[in-house]
Amino acid sequence: MTVSWALDSELNTLKQVHNVPANRNSEDVKAARVAFAQYMCEDGIHQPLVYVDETGYNLYTCRTYGRAPRGQPVNRIVAGQRGSNVTLIAAIYNLAGLFYYEIHVTSVTKEVLKNFVTSLESVLGPEASVILMDNAPCHAEIEQEFEDRVIKKLPPNLS
Repeated sequence: MTVSWALDSELNTLKQVHNVPANRNSEDVKAARVAFAQYMCEDGIHQPLVYVDETGYNLYTCRTYGRAPRGQPVNRIVAGQRGSNVTLIAAIYNLAGLFYYEIHVTSVTKEVLKNFVTSLESVLGPEASVILMDNAPCHAEIEQEFEDRVIKKLPPNLS
């Protein structure tokens, strides 16, 4: 207790520990961030940008609060399953907003993403545009599949 009082008097407080990756700000990661920023400032700003990402959603939604007479609990009878998961893959165009999406009952794999980008190409047409993605595992090596399109990955964040 004496140690705690001494630390408090020095304005040190007890906080939750957060793990930070060792290479979060390594020279390679910083160089990748600088290269991406330079590309966006020099070339990317002059082209239409299409942001592609995916997100999962569970279809089981319900209210967490209810009304009941004082002293009685609010009970809900539920099945054992919590609902199915769906994944939304969306493309957002910087000039028009959300303009193409697909909903999948499966998780997004490289093959699913490849099919999405193929469909996206038909929607975009021959117009030159930059497709921006994050570094999700399913996005790995997608650039090799579509060499005629400019596909850029966001620099590593490692947070």
